[in-house]
Amino acid sequence: MKRTIVLVAIIAIASVGNVWSQTASGKNTGAPKTLLRMIKADVPDSVVFTLTQGKEVAVKQGISVYLVSGEQSYAGETGASGSMSMHNNELYLNDQTILIANNFKIPDGFKAKKIRFDIADTVLYYDIATQAWTD
Repeated sequence: MKRTIVLVAIIAIASVGNVWSQTASGKNTGAPKTLLRMIKADVPDSVVFTLTQGKEVAVKQGISVYLVSGEQSYAGETGASGSMSMHNNELYLNDQTILIANNFKIPDGFKAKKIRFDIADTVLYYDIATQAWTD
């Protein structure tokens, strides 16, 4: 049983994909229309976020996170911890799952303006300067 749980956790972390985000002040911000809630953004070092309350996403859909400035974007590596659930042999992330993106391979001088999240067939943007979700 322990081996199965460890294997599921490893698969979840590996499957989440590349994720990253940022919030200069680290304050909790989120918009009801989004799937995500920012916990802390320390760009370009790391981004910590979760799903908004009541939301759930299948891991097989994956999550990709990019630091964006103009036409340039750079992905990071993502890990997950906390509560996850299994439904119909699929692993799901929920609002109790903490996602951490780091190890962004950005060039010297790159200044991210937005964070792009590709999750559950949806693209979301987080504006770093205003610390708000945008279109």
